[in-house]
Amino acid sequence: MNCLRSLDIEIHLGRFKEKEVYCSRCRRKFTAHEEKESDVAIGVELLKQCHLDSFETAILVTGDTDINPAVRTCKELFPTKTIFFLFPYRRKNKELQKIAPESMTIKPRAYFANQLPDPFIGADGTRYTKPESW
Repeated sequence: MNCLRSLDIEIHLGRFKEKEVYCSRCRRKFTAHEEKESDVAIGVELLKQCHLDSFETAILVTGDTDINPAVRTCKELFPTKTIFFLFPYRRKNKELQKIAPESMTIKPRAYFANQLPDPFIGADGTRYTKPESW
């Protein structure tokens, strides 16, 4: 995230709720984290930005249909706005494609072609390197 901040990209952090999960295979309980309210937050922000007339085209990177009501509402209230989806690899969704036919899927090679350089040198000269596991 520091790399993105260095590029003046505004970051909005989500909220994660701890959830106790039981594994029937190993018969143990463990704590998992579940993302909360992200789709609603994105939908509200999309509607806000439509109202502020701050864009002509919005591209939402998701395959999750929870965003569907917000997109349909924005398209109804602001018909001159173009809103479509960029589906993550293997996350194409027919329901979302139906409300935004110009949507596309990210191909695996695009993930590699669009990464920051390694190492990445921030605006302040800080050097960032990717973990070896990436």
